[in-house]
Amino acid sequence: MSANIPLVVAPSKPLREPQVPFALKAMRWAIRAYARISSQGAGRMLNRLWFTPQRYGVGSRFDALLDKADAFMNLKVGALTIPVYSWGSGPVVLCAHGWSGSGVQFGAMVAPLVEKGYRVVAFDAPGHGRAQGVRTNVLQMRDAILAVAAQTLGVHAVVAHSLGSIAAAMAVREGLLTNKVIMLAPPADMQVVLDVFQQRLQVPDAVMLAHCKLMEQEFGDDIWDRLSLMKNVPLIQAEGMIVSDINDAEVPAAYGEALALKWRGSRFLQTAGLGHYRVLRDESVIEEVVKFINRLPD
Repeated sequence: MSANIPLVVAPSKPLREPQVPFALKAMRWAIRAYARISSQGAGRMLNRLWFTPQRYGVGSRFDALLDKADAFMNLKVGALTIPVYSWGSGPVVLCAHGWSGSGVQFGAMVAPLVEKGYRVVAFDAPGHGRAQGVRTNVLQMRDAILAVAAQTLGVHAVVAHSLGSIAAAMAVREGLLTNKVIMLAPPADMQVVLDVFQQRLQVPDAVMLAHCKLMEQEFGDDIWDRLSLMKNVPLIQAEGMIVSDINDAEVPAAYGEALALKWRGSRFLQTAGLGHYRVLRDESVIEEVVKFINRLPD
C-alpha cells in the first residue's frame, strides 16, 4: 500500500487555457487532409512526427547554470553525442527529462541538492536540447540514462519527469542500481501518451491505428507492455516517490496515484495549480523531493 504525503497546494496564478499555435492548427489540417486520401499514408506521417521531439528545453530560464557546471562531458550514445552536466560532489542524483525536454529543466533542483551534499547529473537525450539527433524514441532515452549512469561511481537517486519516467523505469529494470526513484508527472503507460497525442492533434482513429501498427512492426508486439509503468513499477526494488498535479492537462493525477498503489511502499504527493511542468521548479515540491532523497531508508 502506498504511503501518502499530505497534499501540497502551491501558491500560483490560475492556469489559463493555452492558445492553439498556428503550427498546431496547420498540422491538424494536414493530417485530416492526408487521411481523406490514405489513412496508411497519414499514419506514416504521424509516425515520423511522433518520433521527432521539439527542442523546447533550449533557452530555459536556467541556461546560465550550464556555464556554471562543475563538470561537463560529451558522451556517445549509439552513433549520437549527448551533453552531460554535473554540479556538486557526493552521492549522485541523476535527472532524466521527458519528451521534448532537456536536462536544464531540473535547474531549480540543483542548488537545494548540492547544498545537501549531492552531485546532480543532468543530460540532454538524443534529439533533445543540445544533443545530436533529430528522431529518437523512449528506448534511446533509456540507453542514454544507462550510458550516463555508467560514467558515475554509482547513482543514489533518479529523478525523472513525464515520459522520462518510463525510460528511467526501463533503465532500472535493466541494470541501473539506485536507492531511490522519483517520478514527476508520470504517465501510467503509453496509451495515456497516445491519447494525449491523438487529442492534441485531433487524429482520426484509423490514422492512429496505422501509427500504432508501425510502432509494433518496428519494436515488436510487446512494446506496450515493455513501456508500461503499471507493469514495471511493481518490479522496482528502489524506494519510490510519485508527484502528480490535479491540474495536469497532459497526465491526469489519477494515473500517478494508481502507480503509487502498484509500487509497494512508494510515496504519493499530489499537488494543485502546477500543471505538467511547474512541478519541476515549485519550491514546495522540490523541498519534498530533497527530503525524500535525503531520508534514510525505513
